[in-house]
Amino acid sequence: MTFSEHLSEVSDDVLLYTAPRARVASWRRSGNVVFLLGEERVTLVDSGGNAAKQQILQLLDRIVKESPQAVRCVHTHGHIDHIAGDPTLVDRFQAEVWASREAIPYVEAQAPILIEREQSHMIVSFRELFSAPEFFVKGIMRLTMGRSRAIDSVQEIQEGPMETGFHPLDLPGHHPGHIGFLRREDGVLIAGDLLDPRHRMKPGLTAPSSDFNSMRETLEAVLKVSPRFLIMGHGNPLIGEEAIGRAIEQSLEILDRAERRVIDCLESVPMCLEELSSELQRLGLGPGDVFRRMFIHSVLKHLLAENRISKKVTEKSKAEFSLR
Repeated sequence: MTFSEHLSEVSDDVLLYTAPRARVASWRRSGNVVFLLGEERVTLVDSGGNAAKQQILQLLDRIVKESPQAVRCVHTHGHIDHIAGDPTLVDRFQAEVWASREAIPYVEAQAPILIEREQSHMIVSFRELFSAPEFFVKGIMRLTMGRSRAIDSVQEIQEGPMETGFHPLDLPGHHPGHIGFLRREDGVLIAGDLLDPRHRMKPGLTAPSSDFNSMRETLEAVLKVSPRFLIMGHGNPLIGEEAIGRAIEQSLEILDRAERRVIDCLESVPMCLEELSSELQRLGLGPGDVFRRMFIHSVLKHLLAENRISKKVTEKSKAEFSLR
C-alpha cells in the first residue's frame, strides 16, 4: 500500500493519517496521526507507532519543505502506539512535545507503559491480567515496543485554543490524562482511544488503569457535544451527527451489556478473571484475550467500588469474585 492511500483531508487545515491495520500482538501497530496546519507551525496530534514512523516523516518533510514551520506534537495519551515517533520528531524537526499533566510521565517514558503506575490500579495479580509473569511482559515490551530513549522535555498542555482553533477536552476513562481536541466551529473532535470503530465501537477500556465509570461519563458528555466529525485513535473517522450518535450509543450499550453479563455470571458461582474472560468471549470485549481481560477488569473494579461484589484470594492465589 502506498502512503497516499492512508492520507485524507478533513478540512483545509486538518489532515488525517489513518494507520494501516496490524495484528493486535504486533509491535508494529500504530495509532492514527492528525496534522493541524497553522500559519507558523504544524501540530501533530499523536506521533503514531513504529509502523507509521517513516510515512509521518515523509509527510512532514513535504510540509516543512514547502513552507518552513515549527513542529509540535500534542498527545491524547501516553500509549506506545501513539507516542513512538516522538524521539525522531525531536531529533529531525526540534519538535516540542506536549501532553496533559497526568499523561506526561507516560509520554516521557522509554517503555510503552509504566508498569508500576499501572499496577497501582490492578485488583488482580499481574499474571492473571496479562496471562504471563511480569518479568516476561517487561522484557518483551522493552525489546519490541519500547522507544529508543525517554523524552525529558514534555510540556503540559494548557487550557485555551491552539492557533488552529482546537481546544483540549478532558476525555477520561481510557488512560490517565486521556484528552481530545475539539473545534466547535466545524464540529471536529479528535478523540484518541475513546472507542474503536474497528471492533464494533468497543469503548477503550484496554489498560489496567482504564476506568469504567469515567468512560461512561465521557461517552455521555461527547454525545451532548454533538460532534459532526469524530476522529479516533484507530480506524476510520465517523462523519455526521447521526452516525456519531449511533456509535456512541452502541458503545454505551456495550458497557451496560458487559456489566449485566458479569453480574449474571457471578450470580451462580464465584469466578476469577480467567473464568469470566472465557465466559464472556462472545461479547466481543477485545480482539484478544488480554484486551478482553482488561475490559472485564474495569467492570470488576467498578462493581467493587460500588460494593456490589466481593473479592477473596483463593488457595491458588487467584482473585475470586462473587456477588454480595
